[in-house]
Amino acid sequence: MFPELVFQTLQATFDQAFQLTLQDPKQMQPFHAMNPLLDIKEAAILALGSIAEVEACVGQMEAFISPLLDFLLKEMNSESLLIRSTSLWVVSKFAAWISTNLTDEQFIQLLGFMTQKLRETD
Repeated sequence: MFPELVFQTLQATFDQAFQLTLQDPKQMQPFHAMNPLLDIKEAAILALGSIAEVEACVGQMEAFISPLLDFLLKEMNSESLLIRSTSLWVVSKFAAWISTNLTDEQFIQLLGFMTQKLRETD
């Protein structure tokens, strides 16, 4: 119960941060103009999050969630604010899976990493 409550709170926070990021896309244009592949990567991460919105799809993706989490955690360190925030948002969509499939040590590590990202000011 506790892990689900934590992730519900984080998901609400990341959803809000993600929406705020989308409200000002011009802020991202100069960085993405210099790195056109970031647009493709951001679109792929966003598509993954959209798929994860559907609970039945998450069930079909179960075998891939662990490597996807590794990828998303790496992307949370991207130079692009949009990719970082989108990656955080997608990880929050896997909250139910995370709360039942990670070991306590993995869960604490992930939670620490995510709360560290919450404290970043950019």
